[in-house]
Amino acid sequence: LRLHELTTRDRYRDRAERALRAYAGKLEAAPLALSEMLLAVDFQLDTAKQIVIVTPGGRAPADPLLARLRRAFVPNRVLVVAGVGAEGPLVEGKTALAGRATAYVCEKQVCELPTADPEVFARQLRKTRPLGR
Repeated sequence: LRLHELTTRDRYRDRAERALRAYAGKLEAAPLALSEMLLAVDFQLDTAKQIVIVTPGGRAPADPLLARLRRAFVPNRVLVVAGVGAEGPLVEGKTALAGRATAYVCEKQVCELPTADPEVFARQLRKTRPLGR
């Protein structure tokens, strides 16, 4: 499921859904025996946050933003830290604003306004929506 979020390739989502269906009976009968699979079910039912941090060079400029992310509870998320010019569906069209590490917090590839401010980033991470919406 995370690979699908990172790559947008449906084959990854299809494989994950087939695996969850195959184990549905066991999950219902003994959920504690498959605790990691329950996390996958939670991920599937939720709308994953796609967090992209674009840096002007190297990973170090992203440290203040990553520190905020480490302090936040964001269970169903994927994270990409990439340099300017990196390729991939989640990074496409995103850049480091004003030469600073810039965070994009997205759901279904629809993003909040990009920010280089760790406080604003932390507020964006805290936004939630009830399941099923």
